[in-house]
Amino acid sequence: MCNLVGTAWIAKPGRAFFHIPTQIWLQGKSLRNSLPHLKIPPTRWILAGVILLGIALRLYLLFGSQVIIEADEALVGLQAFGILRGERPIFYPGQAYGGSLESYLVSAVFQLLGASPLTLKLIPFLFSTLFIFMTYQLAREIYNPPIGLLSALFVALCPLLLTAFSLKTWGGYSQTPVLGNLALILLHRILSRRAQDKRPWKATMGLGFLSGLGLWVNPQYFYYLGPVLLLLLARTKRVGLAGLAAFAAGCPVGGLPLLLANLSRSRGPTANLILEGVVPARDFWPSLKAAVSYFITDALPTLWGLRPIKGELVVTAAFVVIPLYLAAMLASLWLVGRDLLARRYNPTIVLAATLILAPFVFILAALTNGNFTVIIPDSGILARYLMPLYSVVPILLAAFIWRLRSFSRPLAVALVALVLAVNLWSNLSVDPVDAMHCVFVNVPLPASNKALIDFLDGENIRYVYTNHWIGFRLMFETRERVVTFDYIDSLYGMDRLPQYGHQVEAAEVPPAYIIFNPGWKQTPPLEKRLQELGVSYEKKAFPPLEYIVYYRLSRQVHPSEVMEALVWPYY
Repeated sequence: MCNLVGTAWIAKPGRAFFHIPTQIWLQGKSLRNSLPHLKIPPTRWILAGVILLGIALRLYLLFGSQVIIEADEALVGLQAFGILRGERPIFYPGQAYGGSLESYLVSAVFQLLGASPLTLKLIPFLFSTLFIFMTYQLAREIYNPPIGLLSALFVALCPLLLTAFSLKTWGGYSQTPVLGNLALILLHRILSRRAQDKRPWKATMGLGFLSGLGLWVNPQYFYYLGPVLLLLLARTKRVGLAGLAAFAAGCPVGGLPLLLANLSRSRGPTANLILEGVVPARDFWPSLKAAVSYFITDALPTLWGLRPIKGELVVTAAFVVIPLYLAAMLASLWLVGRDLLARRYNPTIVLAATLILAPFVFILAALTNGNFTVIIPDSGILARYLMPLYSVVPILLAAFIWRLRSFSRPLAVALVALVLAVNLWSNLSVDPVDAMHCVFVNVPLPASNKALIDFLDGENIRYVYTNHWIGFRLMFETRERVVTFDYIDSLYGMDRLPQYGHQVEAAEVPPAYIIFNPGWKQTPPLEKRLQELGVSYEKKAFPPLEYIVYYRLSRQVHPSEVMEALVWPYY
């Protein structure tokens, strides 16, 4: 490995790399003059270039998708509106997990720049960019600056899963990897402290605070908490009881919102659905088998950019990178295991422990009954719950390729090019709008709602019954001029924002109905039902794959009267 802080590296044709101490390099004027062709750009400029590449890729996806937002993202925007009105939520709307930190940050952006789909995306965009920098910092701490730069490059020009989901306001998805990288940096510094240093408690308290904060922000922080706890306990002699006590003291301070919420039992209306405990004993082994199978055949290929997030898996030439990823991970585990047997501390153990525990965290989550862990076979949808692995895998891959460089520079360059080509292919081979669509809806809602909003404003339609995929987004994009209610969700305890439903049901005029228009050749089921009820209405049909609006109803029609007509084709 080369440390560019205190060492300068020179390559000679046909020879191994050797190093010269920096002091000799600075003093050796004749040596410098003999190598006028050698110009090494400062690391900070290379890093800046890498970050700019990452920004360019993210802007391509962001603007190529017409800055489309979906319902779950709009929820954060709606919660931010409430924060600006003085509300102080603790969790993402309707959940008893996943903190509201992102909503508070978004509300600050709205206060400064106004609310729009673009400003809603600004916070995840900034954290997605910051993650590139934090990946460099983590890899530099554990290895050296060159590996840090290569790791940052793999994250800057990353697989589609990271590009797309780190640009979504999903309640902590973009913040968690940044917090996780910072936690791993602190953990490495704590574990590598010199034995004579008797005061690690400040660092461990900071790590505890960060861990508490991470647990509140998003449950995916468990991927980082596992190695933190394991390695702190394994090196108790180095950390000391005072250090462990400091960690234990810092954790509840960082997670104070989560702690207070649980102490006061302030759980959202969907907590009973999300946190239902482990699967029944009779389903344990089938569920375990499904989780392991999904992890191997669906989640990992999506993580590596080898399959679409939504859709069937198709084996392509890009699969040639699988042996490279496996070799990088196995090599790191072997080196760490070798040093453990020799009782030597290897800094890579921080990454190795995270890598080893990740499948167990994913599978353990898969053995609960809630939305967080439902297994959807033959798709890459749930690979989003493995995003913390992007804190580890790119760094291990960069370190492996850097080691190969000492054997064959052309091979190392070719492998870097191969990985980047596969990553870029996963981003550029898909329609940006499709990539940023919600992965859960089975109908493609239009990228723009402008025509619909103009119509609703023109007809002074303010109250609407619709599903939440249409409704939350519509409320955000109209700045709550239009208020919607998904009655079906309320029946299943999933009414995330009940205050809006109360407004719709208390409306003095009959609320309109908005349904998706898949291009019916026959009369839509809702229209038939309204006719059966003897209700007159006016109808506005937008082009196929957009919407149909039923408004100016002769009387208020409650959704319970038209239930069967509302369900299809949304669920």
